Amino acid sequence: PPFYTNNIYTLIHMIVKDVVTYPASISKECEEFLKGLLTKTASQRIDWTTGLLEHPWIRETEDEKKVRMELLEFDMDIRQRLDNSFHISKLLSAAKPAPAEQSTVSVPQTVPPKYILSSNH
Repeated sequence: PPFYTNNIYTLIHMIVKDVVTYPASISKECEEFLKGLLTKTASQRIDWTTGLLEHPWIRETEDEKKVRMELLEFDMDIRQRLDNSFHISKLLSAAKPAPAEQSTVSVPQTVPPKYILSSNH
């Protein structure tokens, strides 16, 4: 926070009278955005009606939009793969295991019996 004190009256005085200082490590766009939010005169503050979301520090750049769209496509691909995997899993679990004595097919021991479709299908 820009001001800190344990005394509420001192805090109010600091908010109303003191100048806010910004660390050198933040970008100029970020500093301008914060200054717009923390302007002492309420009518001069940046808000929803005066372009808050259009401020350069908030507004999405073309590069950021491209990355977001790529992530969205990747997310959709993953969701589709998971959905397909779920359906395959349901199909496999619905397949009835063939009883060993009725099986006419020689099945290697490495194949789990639950994946063998009965000869009735």
